[in-house]
Amino acid sequence: MIRPNLGRKWSRVAEVATIPATATNDSDRQPFIPALRCGHTYPLDSADCERAGMGTIARGYVVYTEPAEGIKSNMRLILNHDYRIHSVTGWPDDDMPDFMEIVLEREAQP
Repeated sequence: MIRPNLGRKWSRVAEVATIPATATNDSDRQPFIPALRCGHTYPLDSADCERAGMGTIARGYVVYTEPAEGIKSNMRLILNHDYRIHSVTGWPDDDMPDFMEIVLEREAQP
C-alpha cells in the first residue's frame, strides 16, 4: 500500500525509452513508459557516485519516481535532459514498493 500523500511529491513527468538492438545511434529510441511521474533530479557527489559503482562518471544524478515495472539499466529517462539509467531500486525493497530510486548518468553535455 502506498503511503498517504506520497503522490504530492511527483511534480514532474518523465518518459522512459529503450534503445533497440538495431539502433544505429543513441537517438533511435522506442517508448517504454510514456508518462512516469517523478520528482526533480538531484546531482550525486563523488562519494555517492563511487558507492553506486559510477566512479568514472562525471555527471551522476538520482531521481525518485512512482513505482513502475520493467525499468532496467541502460534504458533512457527523458526529462529536462537525456539520462542513461544506471540502476533501479524499489523502496522499501519488497514486492510492493512505495517509490523507485533511479540512479542516472547524464547523456548529453549542456
